[in-house]
Amino acid sequence: MIKLTVTLAAADWLKETLKLAVGNGVKFFPDPDNHHPVIHGPHQLYAIDNHPDRVVAKDEVSGINFHINFEDE
Repeated sequence: MIKLTVTLAAADWLKETLKLAVGNGVKFFPDPDNHHPVIHGPHQLYAIDNHPDRVVAKDEVSGINFHINFEDE
């Protein structure tokens, strides 16, 4: 089972960087080769996704829905 935990600092950074509003969502892509936390910058492993599909892990922070979809696991 996958557990997704997004800190308040990370949520605030993503809200500002992606210009998110309450109710928006962010999809994370797991890194199958390296089991490291999400990388910020040019090798980003996330994208805006307001319509999650077949969610296997989720967290909500500051009104933003963060998730990983089944096909991305």
